[in-house]
Amino acid sequence: MDRPPVAHSWEQVAEAIQNAPEEREALSLLEAFLNASPTAQQAQQQQRPTGLDNATTARTAVVDLFGCADTSTWNQLVAQAQRYVELSAQRGRLQPSVDRLEARLVKIKRPLAFLWSCAGDGESSVILVPAAVATLVLSPAFALQWRTESRLHALQKEQQRAFGTLDELGQKLAGAPCSTLLHTAIATNNVRRDREGVIRALLQHGASLELVDSSGCNAHGLSLLASTTAILDAEAERRCSVAAVTRRADTSTTDSTDSTGSSEADAAVAISHDIVQLHAEVVARDTNGDYRKGTVTSVAPDQATCTVLFTPIDGGDTAPPPMRAVHSHPVSHAGVGAKVKENALARPPAILSNCATAHVLTAHQWRAYDNRSDNLLRQALNLRGSLAQVPRYGATPAERRQHFGAFIDEQSHLLPMMSVVGYTTLAERLETGGSLPHSSEMVTVPVTAIPAASKVVFFSHTRLQDRKPDNKHNVKLKGIVEAMQMFAKESGTKVESMYAWIDEACIDQGTWAKYPDIGMAFVYALPLYVAYSDYFVYCRWDRASRQDEALRYENRAWCRVEVVVGWRVGQPPLSSAPRPFERYRLSLFVEGGEDQDDPDGVSVDDLDGVRIVREVTPAGSCPALHPGEGILSVETDRPPLVLIARMLGYEKGHEHVDGTRQVEEPGAGAARRQMRRHSSAFAISEAITSDPASVVDHEARHMRPAELFDEVLKSYFDVSIAAVVVSIPCILFVLILTNSGSILKGGDDHTSGGASLYSLGNHTITNTTLCPEMGGLDSQRGATLDAQKIFALTGGVCLGAWSISTNSLALVSRGFGYQTLRAIKGTLAAMASSWLVMWVGLLVFGNEVVRVGGDVVISVVGASLVIVCQMLFVGRRKVTATVAPATAQNPTFRTLAPPTLIAPAPAEGGNDDTSTQDDPAGKGGDQPKQEGASQALWGIFITLLYAMLYAFVIVPLFMTLSDLHKLTFRLVVHPAVVVTGEMALREVAAAPSDKPAIIKCGAIIGFDIYFQLVGRLLVTAQTDETLAYATVVLIGVQELIIRVSYLPKKRWLRRHLYGLPPLTAEEEGRFLGVLGIDNVSSMQSEMAAIFIATAAKLTMYDVRVNFDLGFEVNEPPDVPFELTAMAVALCVESVGNVVAMAVQRRQGVAHVSMLSGERWRETMLYLASVTLCATAAVFYSFALRNVGFACPSAPFDPHGGAAFCGCDFVRGRAGEHTVLSAFCCLSGE
Repeated sequence: MDRPPVAHSWEQVAEAIQNAPEEREALSLLEAFLNASPTAQQAQQQQRPTGLDNATTARTAVVDLFGCADTSTWNQLVAQAQRYVELSAQRGRLQPSVDRLEARLVKIKRPLAFLWSCAGDGESSVILVPAAVATLVLSPAFALQWRTESRLHALQKEQQRAFGTLDELGQKLAGAPCSTLLHTAIATNNVRRDREGVIRALLQHGASLELVDSSGCNAHGLSLLASTTAILDAEAERRCSVAAVTRRADTSTTDSTDSTGSSEADAAVAISHDIVQLHAEVVARDTNGDYRKGTVTSVAPDQATCTVLFTPIDGGDTAPPPMRAVHSHPVSHAGVGAKVKENALARPPAILSNCATAHVLTAHQWRAYDNRSDNLLRQALNLRGSLAQVPRYGATPAERRQHFGAFIDEQSHLLPMMSVVGYTTLAERLETGGSLPHSSEMVTVPVTAIPAASKVVFFSHTRLQDRKPDNKHNVKLKGIVEAMQMFAKESGTKVESMYAWIDEACIDQGTWAKYPDIGMAFVYALPLYVAYSDYFVYCRWDRASRQDEALRYENRAWCRVEVVVGWRVGQPPLSSAPRPFERYRLSLFVEGGEDQDDPDGVSVDDLDGVRIVREVTPAGSCPALHPGEGILSVETDRPPLVLIARMLGYEKGHEHVDGTRQVEEPGAGAARRQMRRHSSAFAISEAITSDPASVVDHEARHMRPAELFDEVLKSYFDVSIAAVVVSIPCILFVLILTNSGSILKGGDDHTSGGASLYSLGNHTITNTTLCPEMGGLDSQRGATLDAQKIFALTGGVCLGAWSISTNSLALVSRGFGYQTLRAIKGTLAAMASSWLVMWVGLLVFGNEVVRVGGDVVISVVGASLVIVCQMLFVGRRKVTATVAPATAQNPTFRTLAPPTLIAPAPAEGGNDDTSTQDDPAGKGGDQPKQEGASQALWGIFITLLYAMLYAFVIVPLFMTLSDLHKLTFRLVVHPAVVVTGEMALREVAAAPSDKPAIIKCGAIIGFDIYFQLVGRLLVTAQTDETLAYATVVLIGVQELIIRVSYLPKKRWLRRHLYGLPPLTAEEEGRFLGVLGIDNVSSMQSEMAAIFIATAAKLTMYDVRVNFDLGFEVNEPPDVPFELTAMAVALCVESVGNVVAMAVQRRQGVAHVSMLSGERWRETMLYLASVTLCATAAVFYSFALRNVGFACPSAPFDPHGGAAFCGCDFVRGRAGEHTVLSAFCCLSGE
């Protein structure tokens, strides 16, 4: 049988493993590949630093190479990339000719055009002749120009077609697995069962058992056969035994040297190959910039630098490897060796040099570099394979950085050590007027040497000067230092533990002259550096002041790659779940000038101010345009960039560039503020559900005070209008309640069976001071309580409004349209069922409905039926979300249409049924629910619990207190009770779930309205004018303090009481989003409560026995005083609310408007109905009721049935000047 051809590529071996008829053919190709690496032939000709074994290089570096199992597509991609590079080269050669020809013809075209212009104007017919002759003579030149430009345009079109094909192939290849040969062999053996010999051969050559493929499976995870698993287990056990023997040998060697007391004890310590340490054999650049073998003789305490003793050169047999072309195909090295040898002989025999520790290459790194491939497309496969290993080293960047050395050691390609610059170094340079450091200054430290609690900032930018990264004001350095200070404060990290990756300092700039491919290794490692960083900071300014499109940050290809990787790190498998991409922009400006990023006429040299702007991109949207379409200095880098972009999950059409920025271009600031002020509750709810981190508006923290208060005043105007609107139906209800007559039946008429004055406790006294005249109420003395009427009036309205609000809340989530009919049906059904329950309950309990708790039973059953009807008639709709197909390497990765803080306009006809509200993760309506339903029910339960506590316990007790005690209660007890309830409801609403945030916030809105009105009625129940005014002022100050302390209180409780870590961006976004809805609800409820309470005080005097709101016995309310008190309350509350909104705006709380934005009509319908429901519930709480615990006897006296006169809230204030004590003729004796 003929010998199979020698394999020179990974793909040839992989194809043989997958498709060869016999295993021995695959084994033969495998052995040929492992013993002859892609650079094996060159390895035999090149001279290397002493001590590096070429055979070892070939064997160990290629066995764990990553490749694509879809070899057919890969081969097409390679051919197309070659075609693209050839077209680029042709275009590059032709473009200068076109430019030169164009420049020469311009000088001719101008006078010729002038001649034809004169001839055309009719100045002289003689001019026509020379013009025509000149044109005829020069026509060959014009024809040459036309032909050359036609060729150039044809090349451009062909190159564009080649790029399109490249992109399509890259997208196809991104869906195929990326794996090592061992992974390929195991997967093939699972099907064919005849590749165990290949698996054993790979293991014998040292194939890794720990490496995972692009889907996250290692060798054991891929194995489906018991025989294969046994082979892997045996090899794993053998390697563990070898490692144990090696460790014992190292230990015994160390012990023996210690016993002899040798001064060379340190040299006996086992040398790790993944980091640079004392006595390690390394490869570093000498003083001439050439890489040579050496030994580390000392390492600085901070590990920033080390001293390397280079090996002496004997007879010129050792020299640095020749420079290789990075952006072209293999070049001939003929004649290079002689020149290198000549340079080597001129060097001194031994050199001791100080080097940057992070830029020194370990033996493994050098072997990987020596085995590099000239096919730049393989850089994309290397990157994809490396990114797949990242989750193995920890869940957070800090955990991963601790093992970066081990991460380097298992890579089959050169991965330079990641180094960073400390905050202290940067701050000192800024203080002394220094600039961003350069790599030659050796101020960076390896990430393996920084503390585990450190945070790393990745800085992405372009140069501001031709030769320097910053301008004369060092504005970038200032911005980085301020950003590190901000990150340290927000994360609770010591500022000294902050570090930054800056290309100028952290990439060895000295490699570009002789070793540009090592320099490019740093560039291709940028995505990994981003993945190992905690924060992403960038600056959009360039050295052309953003006037040159080719130099703009967002147009540069490698800048786009960095941004795409920053976004990709937040997606599985690098993250446990998709999360938004959070980055920070250094917004540069001229101090005292316009604070914009693209001002006309501003030079980059004049920029001296900086502020930090937080930007968030939704998890399902890419924050940059196609990196492969960006501007490149070298066109041959484009094919690998196209593949890298696709490997990272970039998808055309899912960019979210404009929506990411939170500061728009000049002239858009007013429009942006207008849109932000008009963020509806629905839009905020959408953002909380889909992208919680985007809810926090960090830009507001830097707003000017005048701009801030202008925005606040406009937002508060919306609050005021909404409060007036929702107050109108409630005031109408108060008027109806007032004019519905007394809720007492019977009176001081013995023939009618009513109670006499004797029955009221006055056996012998007939003094009118005990039974004063009460202006029309005298005839009702001795009457009994009509409990059925009061519950029917208030409870019926409450249940009806509750039916409307419950169904309208679903409309807020879904919008008007076909849902409207469902909501109407649900409302009518809920009303009918709840009122039927109330009617049956009143029949069963009769006039004892209040005393024996029948009202509680009716309320609970009726409210539950309302919810059941809403679920039956409105229900949970299925969501139609557009989901992109999951890629093969990441089945959990999905892309949704990007939600924004300002929700899009509803679809025509009002039917917007494609919201992410009911299905935030895009999982479809048939997915199992999380905890959203239970959280919504918890919110309702908490609200009902607190409302019943007030209705049946606190309010009746409050009525027995004196005015001073009432003031104390209102300022201490009431706020404490309300704050605890609000905290519980916010925790429920801010918890992540599949339920829309607006649904969970519905309970908060109802809670706010109920307790704001209760608080106002508690104030109006005071009869002392001075105390009333004092209460109004104190309540305003109290509300201000409570509002501005929401977020600090939340953080303090988490840290000191619960012992939890600081809020994440998503947690903070959810909390502040809920807080924004709660704020606007609370403020407009507060204002509406002032209107309703004042209306009640002015209109309900005639039913003062039924509703004790602090009326005098025989003195109607003082209208001027009540109106003045209302005006004072509105002014005090408005001032406090405006200040609170401004402070909270600085904290990142968004302003929510109920009168603008999407779904504002549905929102106002819900607000009006829930306000009416809460108003009815509050007036039932303050109504005269013979509750069981306060009225234990029934009736009070055997001579009559005025049971309420014996209740504690009446008897406890006997003799005091109150309406009930006067009505019941009770003395203080």
